[in-house]
Amino acid sequence: MSDQHDIDVSAARESVDKLIRSAQKLALRTAGAEPYDSPCAVGDDGLYGLIDDGGANERAVLSDPAVSFSASSEESALSGSGRAILHKLVGEAPEVAALFEQAGVAADAEARVVKIIPHEVMIDGADGTQAYAFPYGGETKSTAGLWWQAVRPFAYTASVTPILLGAVLAWFLSPGDVAWWLLPIVVIAGVLYHTGANLVSDYFDYTSRVDRMGTMGSSGILVNGLMAPRTILLGGIVAFAIGTALGLWMVSMRGMPLLWIGLAGLVGGFFYSGWPLELKYRGLGELVIFALFGPLMAIGAYIVLTGVYSPDVLVISLPVGFLVAAIVQANNLRDIADDAAAGVTTVSNAFGQKFAAIEYYAMIVAAYVSVVVMIALGTLPVWTLIVALSIPPAAKIIKLIQSSHGKHTAQLAMIDQMSAQVHLLFGVLLMVGLVIGKLV
Repeated sequence: MSDQHDIDVSAARESVDKLIRSAQKLALRTAGAEPYDSPCAVGDDGLYGLIDDGGANERAVLSDPAVSFSASSEESALSGSGRAILHKLVGEAPEVAALFEQAGVAADAEARVVKIIPHEVMIDGADGTQAYAFPYGGETKSTAGLWWQAVRPFAYTASVTPILLGAVLAWFLSPGDVAWWLLPIVVIAGVLYHTGANLVSDYFDYTSRVDRMGTMGSSGILVNGLMAPRTILLGGIVAFAIGTALGLWMVSMRGMPLLWIGLAGLVGGFFYSGWPLELKYRGLGELVIFALFGPLMAIGAYIVLTGVYSPDVLVISLPVGFLVAAIVQANNLRDIADDAAAGVTTVSNAFGQKFAAIEYYAMIVAAYVSVVVMIALGTLPVWTLIVALSIPPAAKIIKLIQSSHGKHTAQLAMIDQMSAQVHLLFGVLLMVGLVIGKLV
């Protein structure tokens, strides 16, 4: 087979485009479904066909994006393989509807579009068969690059911050010895659970059609057909399994309280989106994330490092819990329309954008007010007022939400990431304040 660098890709694409425009249909074969003929149109970034909305072929693509296809005209025939991406309905994608119209294909507005990105195409014509490595939709990332995208490491600050806070509190509060050598194990276990939750949520959000073409919030791996859903699910299970093994080893040293914390993390992480609990889809997302990525992670880290429990850790970790929950609330606020269309219940789409905005403001304000209250009660040193340096970026998000005038606009696209930055900055400043308070 010819290497893609040894062929004229433009000529190959021209040959494919000409043949498919002549045939006007593709014979599609998806894993686990019967082959079928689909009307076809050619775009600059791939081939577009029609698929049964909610039927066996759509379910097959949801299960495995790998697809093979063929087409023929009077002069030649082609066969190929690639990946299938479930697109919008024809009526929801005017640019695709225009392609079908140009191709002379009558496409019902309620028909589901499937986009085919060919990876390999063979054309059989008068001059014989030629095999092409065919980067129609651009180069596919390496396996390592795909997994890096899937696990979303940029989000790890949400789990590492409360763990490090628990470590700082172990130094700040504990009169006894601190087992610092266990801290890397705690971080690794926490990140593995976070990884498992990310991957499993990607799987269930995609197979439930919550994540679809045009929505935000996922890694994009499954929506763009870059990996098989079952592979992502298996990756999540493996991450949870390794994290659990590390957790049980720490339980053997620190006792049963740590087991219950780990069990809460396992159940909450897997069933955040996972069937049958689907906590995220039942309006419990903010509460689950508040508990798991706030007090429970900080308390767990503290117990592993010191061997004891302190109620002060629970209290001091509350502000970090409020802000990590605000990340989820920002995501839900941004996705009100998309979640409602998918039949997902969140507090935001249940009570509307105005209520959702007020809830977000309350979470932000609660984080700062709680620090002031704890300083007044003597729980925190006055130096922790340094967290006020994170108020300007938090205020910027609030202004963006207010300027959206109750509408789902492009202004809200980045508020979850902006909220994550505030959470990280606040957490770092809180830890700095604790360190200064201990030293002076």
